[in-house]
Amino acid sequence: MSRRLLYFTIIVEILTSQSLAISSDWLQPSHFTSKDSRKPDLHEQLVFARIYCDKFPMPECNPEIVGRNVYYANLISDSIVYGSFAKANSREALVTICAAESERCSGATLFRWMRNQWQIIHRTPGITPRDCLKFRGVNGRDFLACRGNVRFLPDLGLSLNLVAVGGRRTYSKVLFPQLSLDCRKAKGSTPFFRFGEWARQDVNGDGHQDLTMELRQFDLVFADAKQCQQLEAQSSQLQREKLTWIVQDNAFIPDQQTRQKVLDVTR
Repeated sequence: MSRRLLYFTIIVEILTSQSLAISSDWLQPSHFTSKDSRKPDLHEQLVFARIYCDKFPMPECNPEIVGRNVYYANLISDSIVYGSFAKANSREALVTICAAESERCSGATLFRWMRNQWQIIHRTPGITPRDCLKFRGVNGRDFLACRGNVRFLPDLGLSLNLVAVGGRRTYSKVLFPQLSLDCRKAKGSTPFFRFGEWARQDVNGDGHQDLTMELRQFDLVFADAKQCQQLEAQSSQLQREKLTWIVQDNAFIPDQQTRQKVLDVTR
């Protein structure tokens, strides 16, 4: 092989590897380096599972340790976050309970430490906080920003929600709409979104921590809908944008740029 041909081959391999890296970056979910929710340890799982089975008796609700999980009635405790959610200065735990053999989650259960033991205050179906940052409201109660950046079969998607806990149930409000890859519009440039890093920052100097987050927009090019369904983008271009929600009372208020972005992506 001549020196010129060898040099040309090396350049092609470098460009090809860069192209593959660029086209596959959008498939990689962001890592949530900062969050207050986590997987409960075995002791926590066992404690809350026993209380749950006592409160809601059902067949086979006998907590059993299997590997890194405690199984009870084919359920597991998938996520936990501690705080003072429904009552200021209380010790509470919001636990997301999911099916043991699938990604389907049944809802969130609020526990409170009272009279030297954990007790269930309420459970709310359909709300499943799993990756959350905690914020303190003006009344001493905590509330959450919870996001998803995972694979929703058959599509890829994301979402961001406010999760607040009342005396009788847990509530959720959309901050950034759930978006997924729409292969029906795959010919040409197709936008796809991922969340980047998020943080608590006092943006407006009022002494309260606000929410900031990077939004990554990938402009993907597919030859056709079939290629889109197979997640094989021909090219990918990345744009980054910072989103901000100001904390007021017990709510997140989007700044003007964030409000406009939400409008743009939902049109």
